[in-house]
Amino acid sequence: MGRPRVMRRPLLLVGVGLTAAAAVAAVAVAGRLLFHDTSRPASVTAALRVFRSEVRHPAAGEGVYLYRTAGGESLSVLNGTAHAYPATTTVALVRADCGVQLHWQALAERSTTWLLCRNAHGIVMRSSDEVHTFFGQTDRTDYRCSGAWPSGGPSGMRRPFACSSKGGRERGFAVVVGRSVLVVGGTRVDAVHIRTTSVVSGGNHGTETSDWWLARDSAAPVRIALSSRTSRTIPILGTAHYREHAVLALESLDPLR
Repeated sequence: MGRPRVMRRPLLLVGVGLTAAAAVAAVAVAGRLLFHDTSRPASVTAALRVFRSEVRHPAAGEGVYLYRTAGGESLSVLNGTAHAYPATTTVALVRADCGVQLHWQALAERSTTWLLCRNAHGIVMRSSDEVHTFFGQTDRTDYRCSGAWPSGGPSGMRRPFACSSKGGRERGFAVVVGRSVLVVGGTRVDAVHIRTTSVVSGGNHGTETSDWWLARDSAAPVRIALSSRTSRTIPILGTAHYREHAVLALESLDPLR
């Protein structure tokens, strides 16, 4: 859920059952790959091109939103590597039957798609689809979630949620931190601050926290903060630690189309 949840599935570069010789060869290859790990800033132009190809007649609120961004992700396997996020990232918003779908593109190699819906209890995170690439290896985790964020409740109100994927699960709570006024492009916006905290188990284990500032008059989140600290034991290589921290602040209430 908030993820990110984020690189909850560090890359399995070396499989179980390798012979000693094959294991040594695999580690040698992995070591060479280390020097070829690259990341490319996501392009606003590319985000617009994809949006325009998928949405011919945008409805109110649909479009590509720009966010001032700080943070990045890292993976400790081998000698370790890190990807810094660009100063501006995009969130493409399209309407769904139950709410909105948000596609955050931080890097060409890093994205998350959230499906947020509304019901009588608040906002429901229906799904979270994450993509990460390290050392040329792409990893995708698709979560399906249940439980509602109490977006209309008083400060301190909390509700449980749960998410599951083929390889693991995530359980936690969503709480209303409070309400605040944020400035977006010179406009004051009233927003409710919701924080989700969860424990990840299964193939990976660790914790994740996400903060969402949501406004009644804005289809796009006004601010998002993501934090993930997860680990996985990899045969031969040991324990790989994944870390992500990112803060996104909406630059304008008017999307690009």
